[in-house]
Amino acid sequence: MGAPGCGKGTQSLLLVDAMGISSISTGEILREAARKSSPEGLRLRRIMASGGLVDDNTVCDAVISRVRAMELASRSLILDGFPRTVTQAKKLSRVLEALGIDPPLVLHLDVPNEILVQRLSWRRQCAACGAIYSVASGPLTRCESDGGPLIERADDNEEVILKRLEAYEAETLPVLDYYRRRRDGNYRRIDGCLTTAEIANDVRGIVLFDGTPVAA
Repeated sequence: MGAPGCGKGTQSLLLVDAMGISSISTGEILREAARKSSPEGLRLRRIMASGGLVDDNTVCDAVISRVRAMELASRSLILDGFPRTVTQAKKLSRVLEALGIDPPLVLHLDVPNEILVQRLSWRRQCAACGAIYSVASGPLTRCESDGGPLIERADDNEEVILKRLEAYEAETLPVLDYYRRRRDGNYRRIDGCLTTAEIANDVRGIVLFDGTPVAA
């Protein structure tokens, strides 16, 4: 979990490679739905372009249907950017309990807002595979993996970024408080200002024990 631009998508992909388990990205699910020409797709495009949060029912139904459809043989799964509200967190707990899956291990990538705004304004995404790049160190136009064009997402201009951060603070910060108060003690804060490699090392140190997933 963490604010837009904290690096949770990048760290999720690294963890997928390290652990060989599945990941569900709320943002990617919603962006995929928003690309459709249906009334629902148009509605989602308007919400996301303005920096707003998609309603709880839409997000929960999309994510939980994916969770139910996946074969969780290892009982392990990465949820990238979900839950975003306390309502979603409570519904997730009920679903996981019904499926016989342990309560979530919550990894909070904590980054100050001024750094987030800078990161997001520099962010580019491959239009083909979705890989994330930064143009902070110089201009990039093509993905290093598949050569796809790098684009600036519609929600990465400064005005929308600030609205997204406001929405995050109003809706999602209470979720972190919710998990901090839980008795299972599964909340962990990680310094999101470190390098990608340093954060990945911290994440692996929390998630893995002697090379074995904690939640497996």
